[in-house]
Amino acid sequence: MKRDVPVTSCTECGGAGYNMRVANGRCSKTIGEQRCSGTNAIAAKPSDWIECTHCQATGYYRNKECPSCKGAGYLFVGLRDKATV
Repeated sequence: MKRDVPVTSCTECGGAGYNMRVANGRCSKTIGEQRCSGTNAIAAKPSDWIECTHCQATGYYRNKECPSCKGAGYLFVGLRDKATV
């Protein structure tokens, strides 16, 4: 079963998010025991994402989290504007 299309993408780590209420807030992902310093940018347009061909948008590959999309099922292809961060 395909995952829902994400609505946010972190400007730093690229993490996908599914809750519009955290848009423009700080990313909550941790990288090496440190919190990501990126912002959850709005990426709600259908053209911002493409289906991951590795997992066919399920987020799983061989019963594990897909290594290509990190479990999101989709890959962010929209423009990142780091000037606003």
